[in-house]
Amino acid sequence: MTPNTSDLFLKSIIKEGLDGSIALIGFPYDIGLLRDSSKSLATGLDNGPDSLRRFLDKIGPIENAEYGVSLKDLKISDYGNIRIEGLFTLETLLEKLKQKCLNVLKKNGLSLTLGGSSDCAFGALSGLMEFKKENERVLALEITNRMDFKELYDGDKISAESMTRKLIESNKSSISKGELKVLYFGVDMGMMSEKDLDFLKENQDIMTIVPLKKIRKIQEIPMENTILAPITQAGYEFQRIIKEYAKNYDYIHVSFKLEAVNVKGSFLYNLNFSNKKAAYCPGVSKPSVIGGLMAEEAKEIVLLAGIEKKVASLDFSDYNPKYEDFRTGLLLANLIYYFAMGFKLRKL
Repeated sequence: MTPNTSDLFLKSIIKEGLDGSIALIGFPYDIGLLRDSSKSLATGLDNGPDSLRRFLDKIGPIENAEYGVSLKDLKISDYGNIRIEGLFTLETLLEKLKQKCLNVLKKNGLSLTLGGSSDCAFGALSGLMEFKKENERVLALEITNRMDFKELYDGDKISAESMTRKLIESNKSSISKGELKVLYFGVDMGMMSEKDLDFLKENQDIMTIVPLKKIRKIQEIPMENTILAPITQAGYEFQRIIKEYAKNYDYIHVSFKLEAVNVKGSFLYNLNFSNKKAAYCPGVSKPSVIGGLMAEEAKEIVLLAGIEKKVASLDFSDYNPKYEDFRTGLLLANLIYYFAMGFKLRKL
């Protein structure tokens, strides 16, 4: 008996391979965070991608009545996890991730990387930078509560907290031609160090910050007569920004770090899944205890990112099932679901 499509869930449209319009790529490694922190904080991130996959058959339905979207004809591939036999380093793992993301882009697909620590964004962005043509422009849009400007590890090596610094140093030629810009969305400016501010000043021509405090000052959101109009502060500001930058950039990579979720259920501010309230997303290595995005805001952001045609790749990082598995795993699976719905809407 063929099941009714209203009874099917997200996993039913995910097949192994890389031929889908969206391709999932797991990056099950915590080496980047280990380079910044103690082993106790990083341990568990390596289980993030496979733990997340367990929830994909619980999310749906593929016929969504709220937005009037059917995912039954959307093909999502699971390209597996990044693996290297024998000895490996973070650098060799990120190079393999870069190549896998590049393979997806060459097939006109969208790569969706599942971390692991947040340095996975470097591999995904490196694939996009290699894929783009001369003079085409890339926007790296990081949804996070904290900067990743830390000094490089052991002289010239990347870590989770030095991703943007490594990205800038590795793409000086493209930057000099105006082909790469970094935008931070939802940053808690109170977490910035003096060194962070110095680095920001040195690179102010290629970096823009949208602080969380600015987002929380939005007092009035125009009510539009469409189901897709955002109704939250962060959703409204994200839509405004992504539309503005899409006019001048050829490709956008969106990076969500899960750490910024508030550990309380109250409305405090802080997708670094660092950036949502830990009441919704407690399963991260470094949860924010003083603020974060609401789950509703995160849902709107990923839906809008999916709708925007310039978004060519995406990564989610910092899901650590060692600290909490169920709520965070369900939230992340839901974010993938809403991104997929947004992606389907761009095809209509």
